[in-house]
Amino acid sequence: MVTKDNKILNEHLVANSLIVVAVLITCIFIFITTIKSSYEKPFVVKSNILDIGEVRYLLNPMTYLRDKQLLIFFDEERGWAAMSMQSSIMGCDLSMQDTDLYDPCSRSWFKFDGSPAKGRAKFNLPFFKIYYETYKNAGEGIDINLKRHLLVNTGEMVDFQQRFFAPQSSVGVSILGAIPKLKELNTLQGVNTAVKVPNIMRGRGDGEKGKQFSEQPYKLDYGDD
Repeated sequence: MVTKDNKILNEHLVANSLIVVAVLITCIFIFITTIKSSYEKPFVVKSNILDIGEVRYLLNPMTYLRDKQLLIFFDEERGWAAMSMQSSIMGCDLSMQDTDLYDPCSRSWFKFDGSPAKGRAKFNLPFFKIYYETYKNAGEGIDINLKRHLLVNTGEMVDFQQRFFAPQSSVGVSILGAIPKLKELNTLQGVNTAVKVPNIMRGRGDGEKGKQFSEQPYKLDYGDD
């Protein structure tokens, strides 16, 4: 026989169970909505001014600056381009698999021109504006002057067609004309930037710190055609 007290207790248990179910459903809904929204808008890289080094050390077709999370491209006719190595979805670090860049978080693939190849990614990897030797912004109190260095502003994205930068010397001559002499200087001083692709780019840690250089054994497809 069901007593009045038992009936009230059962009603409370049912009510509490419904509340728990409602809370769980709400949490799941919020989680799904958050994940979905992260795929529907591009990840925004934190604005920063990065020193990527002297031009003489950036003469490979591709240079991976792991500590800067940048991939630097070099073309002897067009100059340098700086692309983010953070996924355009949630900002996860990318690794290189064969001839593509892979985002392990969203399981998305990107081409070397920054465009999504397959997976959940919908947005291109951003290219950033490059400066030569100096960067000044009085409003932010920033005044950087580094001789023969390239600087990247991750707060300024550039159009894909305008991604390459060919800096001018102090007398208004393109520094690209000095590339043969810089390469010769590197050879004389034993500076070797043409090393194998670091394991970290292939998704395997190598315990090394700082920037690593990589030169691909194949011709890079910049995606212009």
